[in-house]
Amino acid sequence: MKLGSETTRRLGVALVAVLAGCGSEPGPGEGASGLEGPDVVLPWGAETVFRAGGVDAPEWAAFGQVTDFSFDASGRVYVLDGQRRQVTVLSPNGEFVGTVGRPGEGPGELRFPTAMAIHPDGRVAIFDPGHTGFVVYGPDGSFQHNVRVEPQRYPNPEPPLSVTADGWIVSSNTTPQAEPETTRPVAAFPFVAGKEPKIVYEAWSPPAPPTREPGADITGGLRIRLPPVVAFHPGVLVVAAPGGGVAVVDSTAWSVKILDAGGGGFRVLRRPLDPSPVTESVREAERALRLEDAMTDPARFMVSSADGGTAGAADDMVRRFVEARIDGMGFHPVIPVVRGLGVDGAGRLWVERWGPEPGTPGPVDVVGVSGEYRGTLAAGAFPMPDAFGPEGAVAYREVDALGAPQVRVARIREAGSR
Repeated sequence: MKLGSETTRRLGVALVAVLAGCGSEPGPGEGASGLEGPDVVLPWGAETVFRAGGVDAPEWAAFGQVTDFSFDASGRVYVLDGQRRQVTVLSPNGEFVGTVGRPGEGPGELRFPTAMAIHPDGRVAIFDPGHTGFVVYGPDGSFQHNVRVEPQRYPNPEPPLSVTADGWIVSSNTTPQAEPETTRPVAAFPFVAGKEPKIVYEAWSPPAPPTREPGADITGGLRIRLPPVVAFHPGVLVVAAPGGGVAVVDSTAWSVKILDAGGGGFRVLRRPLDPSPVTESVREAERALRLEDAMTDPARFMVSSADGGTAGAADDMVRRFVEARIDGMGFHPVIPVVRGLGVDGAGRLWVERWGPEPGTPGPVDVVGVSGEYRGTLAAGAFPMPDAFGPEGAVAYREVDALGAPQVRVARIREAGSR
């Protein structure tokens, strides 16, 4: 990737300003390789290999918070527990292998880990805002070094992270912006200390819809700064693409850009699927869904005093604050077609679409290494995996009957693939 220079970045901004719009850019890939046709359902299934976590789990699998998880090249599963501030490593069959990292303030210790990436050679990089960058460990779990990420220059990496063929970490950017921007940078982060991250693409940034934040009568005079609550936000979805490039979705239409690894531009894969308008009934349903989620898992706020002490905010005030934010949330005018993006162990792109109603799962399109359409997994029949591993391994974030976090690992059974 050679798109990281300031000159190329400025050219990228100009290019995206002309082309990005709402996914209306022309380009190669349109109507090619069967993508223009109707859905062809793939009758695939998946067999569960193991589950880890839950209330009855052994101590090593009693996860406090499944913050992120990933596979390495051998099929081992790495589970980042943000609460316990360490990574638990499992064999391909779910047996305990060991841990990486530990809580603390010193070298190789973790303060606030939020995301993780696994290099093909087995190195582990954990993004920790408490250390202002990545904490990198060797294949044996030993601490190697930190890689600093300037928060004012580069977007914070958000899970899931993926690693390009030449060893750079890329991540999506799905957080709504409080301030309107013309573009959003897609950054690649190094595993090696002393190397600077680089901007590989400037993605389209949609105009921010208006929101109404709670006033002092709700907050009790407290000043609380949080990202705006926005529904149907067209995030920037990014994964490492087969062949060393990067796949990006920054459109409301079904449009996937494949950035060339050498910085020579990009090609576009398209399906003729348009975004759905956000009607008043859709807005009501989305508000109701968010209120239900908020009541199921209530927020907790800590208030700091001038003398350095902390105390929990009153539950009733927090509830009213959350309800007021949802009542005043903003809505983009359309529901984007694409909800999720991934690459499986065979190098195929998985493009998850939104369902017909808010909160419902949509179908998942599977696209081959060269951009050829392989078929579609029906909505609800095969949920989009949260992580992909080798030889058909996939993993999902789940909870048990009592709400304790779990990771379920399964293996794909293919049938009827084109």
